[in-house]
Amino acid sequence: YENNDSIIDKVTSLAKELYQAESLSWAPMTRTTAKRFEANGWNFPICIAKTHLSVSADQKLRGAPTGHIFPVQEFRIAAGAQQIICLAGDIMTLPGLPADPNAFDIDLQPDGSVTGLL
Repeated sequence: YENNDSIIDKVTSLAKELYQAESLSWAPMTRTTAKRFEANGWNFPICIAKTHLSVSADQKLRGAPTGHIFPVQEFRIAAGAQQIICLAGDIMTLPGLPADPNAFDIDLQPDGSVTGLL
């Protein structure tokens, strides 16, 4: 895709050209979210989050399947990384760190002992 393509066009291009999907299904708010991101100037490159078990978004379709439906569930913005995250299929993402991670409480004492561990 081209950098100035719309978010929808970028995802469609990736799904059809890279993942060999026949078509895409869009969760209800995905198109609205994409338009809102673009209106805010966030027309960044796309990062697809999908199962690692298949080239498709369906972990049961092994190998290099063609002709499948690529399900777009959600868009998220990673403004610092300047990426649009496209969640495809049934995917779980890891949580981010809290504002005050527990690692800040861990310390090494002069006697070599460690404090602040849970």
